[in-house]
Amino acid sequence: MENFFAVMVLMAIVATFVCFIGFIVKWITKKPKRRWGLATLISFILIWLCGFLLYAVSCKGDFIEIARAEPTCTTPGEIKYKCEMCGEIKSEPIDALGHDIRIISRIEPTETLDGEIVRQCSRCGYEQVEKVEKLIVESTEPTPPPANSKGTEEETTSNPQQEPESTESEQVDTSVSYEEIYRAYKENELRADDSYKNNRYQITAKINGMSTGGLFNLTGGATLTMEIRIDNTIVFFYAEFEKEQEDALKTISVGDTITFEGECLSAGTWVDCELIQ
Repeated sequence: MENFFAVMVLMAIVATFVCFIGFIVKWITKKPKRRWGLATLISFILIWLCGFLLYAVSCKGDFIEIARAEPTCTTPGEIKYKCEMCGEIKSEPIDALGHDIRIISRIEPTETLDGEIVRQCSRCGYEQVEKVEKLIVESTEPTPPPANSKGTEEETTSNPQQEPESTESEQVDTSVSYEEIYRAYKENELRADDSYKNNRYQITAKINGMSTGGLFNLTGGATLTMEIRIDNTIVFFYAEFEKEQEDALKTISVGDTITFEGECLSAGTWVDCELIQ
């Protein structure tokens, strides 16, 4: 606005000078004073109006930044500009930045305690805490062990005319995982028996416990309680190892993760197992 008033003062000076020249001309030519006064007023107004219009048209809007408010994660910012010629002030908004959320800590859930994920904005420190439900522990019930293999041998001996069974090892299906077998038994045990029971598979799981006595170990060996995590559930099942596996079992401990081959009786019971690694 300072430049605007300066231009107006300059135009006033020009208008006064023009009116003074008009007065001299009127005085020399002996014209009536009233007409001279009206003409002077009209001339003065026209000169001011022309000056104002000329200034308004000639202002190019050369704005410079005079103030800035930086945006935050939740609050928008603002930039203020001022025209160097006419003094007009205008503002331009700046969008809020939004939170930059990142994970800063993570506590995995256990069987007894909930887990927790903490996220924090790297700019303002805003935090989000997400609770992770504790693990669901599900133990599958073991099925009764198969008929005593010793009794089967006695029946074979007592009937010398019976042909001996094939001694070839059964084929192991390595394309099927324990998770697939477990889900099948959860959906329908009868249907799962048709697909998996009495077949041999290769399983990898963690040893939760080891027992050398009980119904599963009448002829020696050991029964291992195995655990495996499926989604958010820890599943327990039993694996029976025969006496000839005792030397191999002495090389492992509770807490180890092992791979073995075994015959499936159900998702919770595996017999005639052989340790691989």
